[in-house]
Amino acid sequence: FPIAIGKDYVYCGGGADGSTMGSLYRLEKGGKFIEKVTTVPDPDSGGICDQEVRAIAEVGDSLSFLQRYSCAYENVYRLATVPRTGGSFRFLVVVEGRGEPGGMLYDQARKTLYWITISESGIASYAVDSGALEVSLWSDDHPMFARVLRTDDEYLYWVEFNGIYRQKKPAMGDR
Repeated sequence: FPIAIGKDYVYCGGGADGSTMGSLYRLEKGGKFIEKVTTVPDPDSGGICDQEVRAIAEVGDSLSFLQRYSCAYENVYRLATVPRTGGSFRFLVVVEGRGEPGGMLYDQARKTLYWITISESGIASYAVDSGALEVSLWSDDHPMFARVLRTDDEYLYWVEFNGIYRQKKPAMGDR
């Protein structure tokens, strides 16, 4: 289950089936009760496909999340956004064939979401203002299995079995 820590809430995704399928939840810091933020409906399968929230990041007054939609052993990931207070979501882009998403983070200075594409040796990015999607910021000869991504002003960092990796972020204004 993905988790994100925001200013006032902790957010998590529901499971791949059952009553929590496709849902996004929040718990107020210091609170005792979990609230449902939104549920992403099954788009076209009549409920026979699995779906789940796979990565979450707080972006200003909204939450961005990657939803996995799986039918007939084919995974499709859709990036969506919803107000932090809940309500209707909006799909931003479909991210096909790029591996299971790992940790997601939002870079406020660049107004960009970043996430790891597990087993596909990649880091994906989505520029919030322009809607530009890039899925090849990193590539290597071995699959990535990292689940956590961190950042500073210049680099993205993650840990693999054989060390700590970093990738320089695109220059400001390149997106």
